[in-house]
Amino acid sequence: MFRNIKIIAVSSHYNSEIITRAIKAGINGYLLKNTGKVELITAITSVFSDTNYFSEEVKQIINNSLFNAKDTTVSAVKLSEREMEILILISQEENTQEIAEALFISVNTVETHRKNLMRKIGTKNMIGLVKYAIQQDII
Repeated sequence: MFRNIKIIAVSSHYNSEIITRAIKAGINGYLLKNTGKVELITAITSVFSDTNYFSEEVKQIINNSLFNAKDTTVSAVKLSEREMEILILISQEENTQEIAEALFISVNTVETHRKNLMRKIGTKNMIGLVKYAIQQDII
């Protein structure tokens, strides 16, 4: 009935299971909520042209999920210098306030970086971040 309708999910969910369910349901694109205007326009243009669009972050989450399903090791993810600093401090059991003070940034900025780390790595909690840091020989 509505075969011409295209669906792009814009979500804060970065869980591979949720993304996979959305793909199986027939979405044409998936972006994380923090996407920029340019990428949103690119996604709309691609989907309108009958090409599915998934942000690089979403592709990485899916790839990590597939990789982890085959092996218990985690593939390396490209992290910014600041994300590496925060990951190391988290692994040293520093709390959010201590990290903010050490790096001269706000608590909110630390929390944003932590959330981005968890999304990029594909983990649900701080233990997953530390596990990743150990597996990648970061600490």
